[in-house]
Amino acid sequence: MRLFTAIELSPEAEQRVKEVQSRLKQQLKCRSWQSLENLHITLNFLGDADEASVEQLLKELSPAIERFHPFQLGLRKLGVFPHEQRPRIIYLGVGGETQRLQEMQKSLATVLTHYGYGEADKTYTPHITLAREPQGTVDLSSLNGELPDEVNWLVDRVTVFQSEFHSGRAVHTILQQSLLK
Repeated sequence: MRLFTAIELSPEAEQRVKEVQSRLKQQLKCRSWQSLENLHITLNFLGDADEASVEQLLKELSPAIERFHPFQLGLRKLGVFPHEQRPRIIYLGVGGETQRLQEMQKSLATVLTHYGYGEADKTYTPHITLAREPQGTVDLSSLNGELPDEVNWLVDRVTVFQSEFHSGRAVHTILQQSLLK
């Protein structure tokens, strides 16, 4: 079973992401566009998890999550991975209390490495994926100039998702949600 930890967006943030993606679709051709049902900010990608250890893993993740207090995040500018010359991913950046977000991600990564998932010292760039493999040139300065106003929201939980592919599309199912205290 493929698992990942993530932060879900507020309804207002989801709506803004949909607007941004709609504008991008009018200006760019991409191999694929992120499904609007699957919007989130990935914290940790576990990949294929051993089903026998998932229950214990979820038990250990909860206290690691619950020791954090709610914090503010917001949608910011567009960016690309790995770089503008050869973009593979177009994303919407995340701002706000990103230091707290980074601390939480690193804390969860430390728990997960005890189970053999991920790397605790891997660089983390919080983002929301919008599209994959754009064709042609991506002019970020022009696209960022057309973005609607920023949206902020209170992060008060972390979700563990299972990701499965059905008919060529990823379907994310909530396995557990832990509230920030």
